[in-house]
Amino acid sequence: MKKFICLSFLIFGMASVPLLKGTDFDDAAKKIEEAISGRKFDLAEKQSQELLKQAADDTQKARIHALIGDSLERQRKLPDALKSYTTAVEFAAKNPALKKDYSLKLADMILKTAAKIRYPEMIRIVSEARDSASSPGEKISLTMRLAEAKLNGQYLEETVALLSELIKNKETPATERFNGQMMIGDFYASPVLYRSANLRQALKEYQTALQMQGSSPEQQFRARKSIGMIYAKCDENRPAIEAYIEAAKMPGIPSELRLEAYGMAAQCQIELREFEAARQTYKISCEVPELAAKDKAKILARIAETYAIPTRYDEPPTPENAGKAIKIYQELISLKISEAEDLAATRRIVEIYRQQKKPQEAVKAAEKLLSVKSLDNYLLLGDLELDQKNTQKAREYFEKAFALPNNAANKNIAAQKLLGVLVAEEQYAAAILVLDEIKKAYPAEHSQQKNLDAELQKIKTLQAQQK
Repeated sequence: MKKFICLSFLIFGMASVPLLKGTDFDDAAKKIEEAISGRKFDLAEKQSQELLKQAADDTQKARIHALIGDSLERQRKLPDALKSYTTAVEFAAKNPALKKDYSLKLADMILKTAAKIRYPEMIRIVSEARDSASSPGEKISLTMRLAEAKLNGQYLEETVALLSELIKNKETPATERFNGQMMIGDFYASPVLYRSANLRQALKEYQTALQMQGSSPEQQFRARKSIGMIYAKCDENRPAIEAYIEAAKMPGIPSELRLEAYGMAAQCQIELREFEAARQTYKISCEVPELAAKDKAKILARIAETYAIPTRYDEPPTPENAGKAIKIYQELISLKISEAEDLAATRRIVEIYRQQKKPQEAVKAAEKLLSVKSLDNYLLLGDLELDQKNTQKAREYFEKAFALPNNAANKNIAAQKLLGVLVAEEQYAAAILVLDEIKKAYPAEHSQQKNLDAELQKIKTLQAQQK
């Protein structure tokens, strides 16, 4: 414990904070809470360390370390927060109420940091808190937390027993009963128990949750979506589609949930190679109220992909479908969502033209990619020129790719493309210069040096034969 406190002093600094002088402990602690709430973490840390020097007893020290933990948690420094809460619990040993409060914070942090070696401690903390619950409501809440703790600790039978007890309890509110029922379904659906029989049991649990009285539209959505996911895992796409679409039609749910469910239904339709049905599902999702432009762009891209998928696995899409896909990608580009979206759509247009054996159209489309001078774009243009046997143009693009300030691995990729063209043109002297350049990009002891030396020797042999 002392070691951690000293480390905290080094990190947070020893400067005194006049703001705390002359105030009582509760006022000082409140100011630290306000600093944390306002995301003034440096100030909160300095104030915490100053107050720690002034602490009159272990209870005050416990409160300060808990505040440090709160600050670290807000900053997503979870391992450090775990240490602070551990220290807070140790100092709160003589104050049962405070110890319970900080112990539960510690249990949450053990779970958030996935500190599996401390899972038994987490379960013990929540179990003891549940046993000392001061009201039925608190006991119900802590039962849910204990079930989650036991589930993460893989005490599987105990988890189901706890949740079943909770669901049968008439005092349990509808929301907690629903969440408990869904948690049992999640338990059977988890990868830990990933077997067909368990998936069937998960399906049964989710269907039970769906029938529960008093559940909200979002809870109903969650149950229907989970049912769809189980059917999809069992390769039963038709009932999965039905469940997803029922979920999407739930009244009063947020637009993003509706879009998610329609998207999952369409994916199942694509699995069944029912592309027109998938397109119709995507089009329905475009009618979702308050649809953001970026979401519309994603839907358009998915519709385009349904046209770009080959009719048969060993063939490109039909010319008609390829044309429709390209037209939609062009519409997507016209939306001007972002440069990244435009470039991704342009790249797909290039790929489709290439599949259709239309090299000139592919090159014309690909030239628009050069607004971003990247390795991938130069290599793509070079490959497209090679498709047309335009070795001189291909060489120019590969040279530009090679000239970029890339790391050794990327430089090697560009070099190999360039070398292929130079050797084909019997430009052996230029090829040797390229190899020398790429050798410099790797450390002398790197394993790639041997491969480059072997390649260099081959080219020198070809050069000698040329003479």
